[in-house]
Amino acid sequence: MQINAGPPVTGADYFNGRLSIVQELATRLSSGDILLVGPRRTGKTSAAKEYIAQEKKKDPNFCASFVDLEEIESLYEFYARIAKAIYDDANKIGALTEGAKKALKSTSNLLSDIFPGGIDLSAIPGAPKLLIKAPKFDPPKVAQLREQTSELLLSLDRPFTIVLDEFPEAIWKFGKNEETLEAQVHQRKEETRFLLEGLRTIRQLDQGTKNHRTIVAGSINLKNTLEHLELSQLINDLPDMTIPYLIPAQSVELFHQLSESEGFSFESGFNADEFIRNRFGKSSPFYIQFFAERLRQLKFEDTNLSAFGEMHFKSAFFAMIMDPRGPAYLQLRLKRYYSAEERAAALALFENIASHQFNNRQLPTEAENFLFLKEKKSIELPRLKQAGLIAKLNSDNLIEHSSEGKWHFACPVICSYWHYNLVEDRYL
Repeated sequence: MQINAGPPVTGADYFNGRLSIVQELATRLSSGDILLVGPRRTGKTSAAKEYIAQEKKKDPNFCASFVDLEEIESLYEFYARIAKAIYDDANKIGALTEGAKKALKSTSNLLSDIFPGGIDLSAIPGAPKLLIKAPKFDPPKVAQLREQTSELLLSLDRPFTIVLDEFPEAIWKFGKNEETLEAQVHQRKEETRFLLEGLRTIRQLDQGTKNHRTIVAGSINLKNTLEHLELSQLINDLPDMTIPYLIPAQSVELFHQLSESEGFSFESGFNADEFIRNRFGKSSPFYIQFFAERLRQLKFEDTNLSAFGEMHFKSAFFAMIMDPRGPAYLQLRLKRYYSAEERAAALALFENIASHQFNNRQLPTEAENFLFLKEKKSIELPRLKQAGLIAKLNSDNLIEHSSEGKWHFACPVICSYWHYNLVEDRYL
């Protein structure tokens, strides 16, 4: 097993401790579609891609596509990407019938009407990115795209599995160009309703004979987001499967596998396992991989380094939490998906939560957090804005709530990051 911090990990580098998840995914997909949820960076994408890789090993004609929804800007692009993915992956194994080619052409023609300039999906290399500003949401045109996508799927000569990844990302982009908050909420709800109805139509397509399968992947709080929009009934027929954080013992096991592959040695008297349990606790495979990568970098930079001690581990951990590829990516998410007002409020909330959690103080409740915003940061949000911000933070899995209603960061690495950046620049 090699260190692979970044892209989804599959094949020989896939963590053995997570193979049971891939097996469960295969078993459950044999009888229906799946809502694959879990905290960020826990391996949802890796599990889905490893499932596809294993199925292709068993059957080279296994037909599947992976569609990343993070970059889509409209429902038009949602259907364009699905159609393009079906075309590419079905065409590779000769599953694209004349009927499917005709359906694809119809989709291209409709998209050319929506986006002036002409679009030929079969000629676009890779996933289409429709850079032309999308026109205003038009339900009849979206309905046409839905029907043509259904026709395309029905025209295939074998079962097709489609993975729709980062599903919540698409939802929070809907309505963002509306002028008022009320209009944004209304538009987001309307487009999300249309999206989910279309998804249900696709999922119910001829399952008796074609056995098409859909994996909808997203944050563990996707259902909370849909409840916030009062649309959860449109997805409640989809059974969910959760990929949790690694428990401390699994974090240690993964670190052992990476250490053995790299030939890491440790100073006498230094308990590396205890460091991993204390600093990572419940964590994601990504952060363990990233931490091991930083240790490898230390070894590369110091050719005389023969064994790691506590000082090296602390240095690697600090470098990991401050690297833009690590938990610092959360700053980019805030900048990209949150308004200036939402960012200011979110950072103040994170400061309060991290201050309590890092120092093992009693965790704050929702009311206490918003009181902190008002009294310490002079930020007072109306109830509608509070509800929207909480829903977005939940959807992004940036905060979690205990059964007692206390707010906390589920991953200690994330808590450490926000504490260093927002409370005090002290960690080592």
